[in-house]
Amino acid sequence: MSADSTPYVNKRADPSVGDYATMCRSCLSRRAVLATPAVFPWASSRPTIPRDLPVEPRMRLENALPGRLMVALTLDACPGGFDERIAKALVESGIKATVFVTGLWLRENPAGQAFLLAHRDLFAIENHGELHIPPILGHRRIYGIRVAGDLATVRREVTEGAASISAATGTAPRWYRAAAGYYSRSAMLAIQHLGFGIAGYSLNADEGASLPA
Repeated sequence: MSADSTPYVNKRADPSVGDYATMCRSCLSRRAVLATPAVFPWASSRPTIPRDLPVEPRMRLENALPGRLMVALTLDACPGGFDERIAKALVESGIKATVFVTGLWLRENPAGQAFLLAHRDLFAIENHGELHIPPILGHRRIYGIRVAGDLATVRREVTEGAASISAATGTAPRWYRAAAGYYSRSAMLAIQHLGFGIAGYSLNADEGASLPA
């Protein structure tokens, strides 16, 4: 597990696919709380339609209690391993978190999957895609990862990731967070049409899973 700009603010999501209160009830990341400008880490070999330039959605807690500091913790479980140190520390402290997992991670980390499922009161499990492919159109890489390229690949990545989570947990995910955290705008619309809320964050603290734990 790793923690995790053209400014784009994801307004309140459709209640049918998830709302902020649900997601942030147990939102594990170093991705949290203060928004900072992003440096776009991609190189493109072909021109892109301006509206489909990658964007990094931002989210903040709504209806936070006045006078209290609140944070929603999220963590992305990409193609890597399971950092039991972080998970155990959260369990010992009774801290809730949302973990965005890939289908690939579920298959390669049965012990990690079992740990999360043993603590469903603390960990919500949401969709990070099937193979950790960024939902970006065109021919480019972001943080060294080849992007989806077209909407058919985006849809397949999202729906197959959701199917893997449903098979592992018995519960269908309602939120999707992009590999590397960036989306093409038309890909965001396609994902929402599939019935998923677009999950962002207010601080990207791992630079596309490229920083050490």
